Amino acid sequence: MQLTVAIALTVLYVGISLTLGGVQPRSGVPWWFFVPATVVVLAFGILRRRREIRLIRDGETAMAVVEGRTNSGDGAEEVAYHFMTVDGTTVSGRGWDMGYTVPEESGIPVFYDAGNPKDHVVACASWFETE
Repeated sequence: MQLTVAIALTVLYVGISLTLGGVQPRSGVPWWFFVPATVVVLAFGILRRRREIRLIRDGETAMAVVEGRTNSGDGAEEVAYHFMTVDGTTVSGRGWDMGYTVPEESGIPVFYDAGNPKDHVVACASWFETE
């Protein structure tokens, strides 16, 4: 997520800089660079959101236990957790806390693919909310 934001902000900065005349390219504004870069950033974001929607809508649900939190220093916190699937397999994972500030040792919903439990999303790292 942070990489996507960093790329988007870099493209925005360079685009504004070129538009306002801060950098003078030899053959005019190279819009040919910004179109593919924007498409790649948008496609990555859309694919991640579609995966989350698929797991929330069609996946199995389990309760994960938060093992720990790591502060990256820029406001985002990473949450380490583990959960047990219906067949008894224990799966560990990490996800970004999107502002829910889930405390350690608490339970949090996780949505996973029953055929591939490593394909999962924890509720605090999802852009979507469920009822």
